[in-house]
Amino acid sequence: MNVIFEIIGDPDAPETGVQSNFEVPPTDMGEVVTVGELRQWFPYVGHYHFRAKTPWAGSHIWMDLTEDTSPVPVWDGEEGGYSTAVIRVLPLDYGDDAYGASMGGEDAEVYTMEMVDFSTPAPSGRAGVEMLRRPSSSEDDGLVGDDVMGAIKRQSATAMAEATRAAEQLREQANAALNSEAAQDIRRKTAQGAKAGMSMLKMAWKAAKKGVEDLQTQVSTGGGRPRPPSPMECAALATLAHDFQHGAGDADKAAARANPMLLDLWSLLVAGEPFRVEGQAWKKLGFVNPRPMEDLKASGVLGLRTMLHFAAVYPAKIQLILKEQAPRTDRHYPLAIVANNITLMVAEVLRLRFAGFADLEICGWGIFNVEGEAAAFEVFAEVVCLLIRLLDARWKRTGATRRRFGELIAGLRRDFESLMQEDPLDLQDLLHLAMDRQLMYETKGSGLGLGFGLGLGSGLGLGLGSGLGLGLASASASASASASASAWE
Repeated sequence: MNVIFEIIGDPDAPETGVQSNFEVPPTDMGEVVTVGELRQWFPYVGHYHFRAKTPWAGSHIWMDLTEDTSPVPVWDGEEGGYSTAVIRVLPLDYGDDAYGASMGGEDAEVYTMEMVDFSTPAPSGRAGVEMLRRPSSSEDDGLVGDDVMGAIKRQSATAMAEATRAAEQLREQANAALNSEAAQDIRRKTAQGAKAGMSMLKMAWKAAKKGVEDLQTQVSTGGGRPRPPSPMECAALATLAHDFQHGAGDADKAAARANPMLLDLWSLLVAGEPFRVEGQAWKKLGFVNPRPMEDLKASGVLGLRTMLHFAAVYPAKIQLILKEQAPRTDRHYPLAIVANNITLMVAEVLRLRFAGFADLEICGWGIFNVEGEAAAFEVFAEVVCLLIRLLDARWKRTGATRRRFGELIAGLRRDFESLMQEDPLDLQDLLHLAMDRQLMYETKGSGLGLGFGLGLGSGLGLGLGSGLGLGLASASASASASASASAWE
């Protein structure tokens, strides 16, 4: 099996971001590779946690690998044949104690060598023959002819057996030397040296890359000042704009493309019920209309794709939210409607409607400096997923009600615009900035995150099923406000 891996973890650690691959050699033909074998053949020293990229409902999820006897999920190829696995690796520790425990230490078995005594040389030449001929006692004085030759053969066999035992002792001593603490220490230091060398190489590469990127930024953008998107960034944004406007305002037009995605979403989130394009079961997922595309018509199919991405990539989180928000009271929010409004907010900041991004001068376009529709959508979807988790954490931490929904959405917009103002180089850089500002901790429910407001407002108008009206003022957002005004009715 070919294993492609990326090391993740502390953004300041030099090994974070290292990408490479290695081979797990086959055992018996037809057998799958287990997590234990993956751990055995992983080329770095230390303790690690593995997650494998696993196909799921037309997309993928990252599966935690915790049982050594479990098979490693195959991303490409067939189980039992030549295949490829894609994993993410989280370092747990690199300590000498952890590694030394498996290589030898105070409790390791101690090998002692039994020295072979070669101080007395073996008889050779005529002296050896005379010794073989010489009888060992007086009762042998009568040995003549065949008796003498028989004694010679017996003593020769004895000498050969002694030589064989001596060779076996040398082999055992050589094996003991290879397993000795000194040899293990040499192997450990060699592996640590290789790791240190890789870390230094990674640091040098990051420094060189940053220098080149800084130079490019200064030349092309004037040192990170607001700028319009580059041609490659425009191409990526155009694919998002196409999804955003596909069927927008026309649920029947959107349904033709959306129905397969609705089936995938149903398969991920609704258990034990046959799929229906229309029905009250959609309200369990946070829709307010039995025809879900009616709720999402303001965002075309982009809102549905984003929610499907959230369900596929973060299944545990979305199931937890659906369970917590199931009562549908004033202190609970409908997830699908909230996710769609966050999608609309991000699309408005990026000016996706009518390709308004083409001449929009802002910082942060670098996160869309990617090639291909799939890569562009992943960037957009991950930003929306981050903001959904952030809203959920703030909703629970503050004990919010639906009256405060507009305030929370406005805070999310300020957060997103502030992150873009930092001019992140790519999606990972944006997520690192969110971590630096403790937003990532806030999404984990630690309560450490602090919202940072710039007072930029939002263009979303929302009506609640409970009869409570929520609105966020913006003179330039009438289209977005009217599109989502009936979302919670």
